[in-house]
Amino acid sequence: MSTIFELEKLFLFTGDRRYLRPIPSALEWIESVIIGIDDDGQPEFARFYDPETNYPIIRECIPEINEEGYMKYRYTLDTAISFVKYPGILPVREQYERIRDVKPGMEQELYDRLVCYREKGQPEPEDKEMLELINIMNEKGMWIESCTVHDIKKTMEPNFDEIIEKGFFRYAVKEIDGISTRTFIKNMLILNEYLKKNK
Repeated sequence: MSTIFELEKLFLFTGDRRYLRPIPSALEWIESVIIGIDDDGQPEFARFYDPETNYPIIRECIPEINEEGYMKYRYTLDTAISFVKYPGILPVREQYERIRDVKPGMEQELYDRLVCYREKGQPEPEDKEMLELINIMNEKGMWIESCTVHDIKKTMEPNFDEIIEKGFFRYAVKEIDGISTRTFIKNMLILNEYLKKNK
């Protein structure tokens, strides 16, 4: 669904309706593979689908590792699943129809409302905040912090009972000092806002 939104953003930014052409088919597919409705009335989807049959794919961890120390998985199709019809209009389709029907010349205004909404109402960065961001950089101009990453030593001789109990991404990990993408993006957004304010 994020790909659909990216196409919609491109259309609103450029005014080129070619970006909207693949969306109806994608929406039809999304509406055809709903596997349930949750208690809040929201559609439920499988994480993986088989591209030939549309059946959900079940991924299971098996007690084996490959030569690089990574866990192996077994993939099977859930052929017993029953797809359901969503009783209403999906939010992703509702947004598409709103964008599709925008009047010529109003694309940029809708783009600002849908895409740049996060910037509205946000406090403008102050000089003090900028100094703090700059001061916590290392000598190479990077923000370094503790990050959780895969630990190949733990998966080369794995404790499969512990992996099953804790989950692979909690068991075979270690802490290192590195660059967090989340932190980098957050800090760069703040810096960009500061530059826009002071240009």
